[in-house]
Amino acid sequence: MTDTSQPSPRTRPPQFMVLTVVLVVLAIAGLGLVIWKSGSGSHDTSSSASRLSGDTSPVSGSVVRSSERVTMLGDSVTVAAADALAQVLPKADIEASVGRQFRDLPDELSQLKKEGKLGNIVVVALGANGSPSSTVWSAVLSTLGDDHKLVLVTPHGNKEWIPDSIASIRQVAGQHPGRVVLADWDAVASSVSDFAADGIHPGPKGAQVFARTVSEAIQQAAAQ
Repeated sequence: MTDTSQPSPRTRPPQFMVLTVVLVVLAIAGLGLVIWKSGSGSHDTSSSASRLSGDTSPVSGSVVRSSERVTMLGDSVTVAAADALAQVLPKADIEASVGRQFRDLPDELSQLKKEGKLGNIVVVALGANGSPSSTVWSAVLSTLGDDHKLVLVTPHGNKEWIPDSIASIRQVAGQHPGRVVLADWDAVASSVSDFAADGIHPGPKGAQVFARTVSEAIQQAAAQ
């Protein structure tokens, strides 16, 4: 007798489920963006660059006082430090995208200000992808005005433009001590031993150092 019974539908996954999984994976791989909002308790972390921060242990350092609104704009280094930053800056609005350049900064800050989304402390962590032009800082400071303090994070790495970025950031911080606070990531990065092969993106332990450096600078800006 021929067995005409059909296999149970549970013996193999439906094709539409397989297709859904594939589409989700492709979408995650193409975003290159990490963004999370103040007080949300969670963040969306997806990037075309390697995610290097996976440690969930508490980050040492102070938590930013709740009375201060903090906006942070960063590049792939901030993406790599996403988990550590979320722990030490739970009230901050942070947006980081792979490949972000200084040239985009004035327009991005201006748009956030128009939308009422700009915190009174603004953190900029750029420089891994290029150095700032001579006109960037005047445009940034003009956009921010006296109502916003600026925290500038120095980049770290062996790309040819990074020393120029560091020098420019340190210079503008020195010229505007009442408005600009330096978070000198490059100076403390010598203590980090778990950089990626490119020497730019920190691993979990380095991400904690990065987050603590940013948090301490924010505390300094808040006290001014």
